[in-house]
Amino acid sequence: MNTSDKLKVVITGAGSGIGKALALRLAPRGYTIGILSRTAAHVEETAAAVEAVGGRPVALVCDVTEEKQVDTAMARFASQAGGIDVLVNNAGLGIPGAIAETPLENWRLMVEVNATGTFLCSRAALRYMLPAGHGHIINVVSQAGLRTNPVAPLYCASKFAQHGLTSGLYDQVKEKNIKVTSLNPAAVDTPYWGERPVDRSKFLKADEVAAVLDWLIHTPSHVCVTQLVMEAIGR
Repeated sequence: MNTSDKLKVVITGAGSGIGKALALRLAPRGYTIGILSRTAAHVEETAAAVEAVGGRPVALVCDVTEEKQVDTAMARFASQAGGIDVLVNNAGLGIPGAIAETPLENWRLMVEVNATGTFLCSRAALRYMLPAGHGHIINVVSQAGLRTNPVAPLYCASKFAQHGLTSGLYDQVKEKNIKVTSLNPAAVDTPYWGERPVDRSKFLKADEVAAVLDWLIHTPSHVCVTQLVMEAIGR
């Protein structure tokens, strides 16, 4: 993929945190950016910010767990942009808690957002990438998808599923010139944490993760970074 091209990029979870930071990093290059989130107010805010710095936003209010919404959003973006070059599956949800005390609803919600959402968005984007003969799917997983922890084991399980999906997808589409990457940051200071009493001072920052995503998007077309792990040190 030529880095001088005006890329067409869809970012899920783009209403805040890492997704919004990435959209604002890419926008000054004049790229067409799909701002996908289930919260309309967040989509509108990010889209306005992207347009203000030179990007071409496409507002996509969409719940990544709903098949019809995902297919419609990707089709709308591809129609307006002329295809999809890059999909960043960044939408995610984590609910900590002991397995013995976790409601089934919480388990299903994490699996639906983190694993099913990645599957649905990837499948929809591939409908445009495969005929074009190029594309890049980047899944923002987590180090929680590589090793478990006692605070949020079910979140880890959903992220393990997302990581496995990423690896399997790469095996299936690499011969079709589609790149697939798993980005696994340590804890990031984003709205993900909500009101939890967590010291975020030593966490990675959203824009630091966005900078790495920016680099991944602009790697040479014949180079695929299949997995990358991020840590925060020295803070």
